[in-house]
Amino acid sequence: KLVSNYLHIPISLLKAKTRKREVVYARHLTMSTLRSQTKISLVTIGKAFNRDHTSVIHAMDHIRDLIFSDPIVKRDVENITKLIEQ
Repeated sequence: KLVSNYLHIPISLLKAKTRKREVVYARHLTMSTLRSQTKISLVTIGKAFNRDHTSVIHAMDHIRDLIFSDPIVKRDVENITKLIEQ
């Protein structure tokens, strides 16, 4: 819900099969955040988004790579982390 609100993407779209760039980014960011900030398993996260665990691994790898190459992604991850810690 936090990432959904932060990026202004409805939760229903995060779970949808759409491949629109902004939705995929939000979905990847949400999956990566869930994995890094909780002890929820890859399988459970995948099921929440109607995906399998390999999709979650791909999302985590993709966001990790973008953090180093895209300052906007780095800022988003930092801001979301701060919101979680509040």
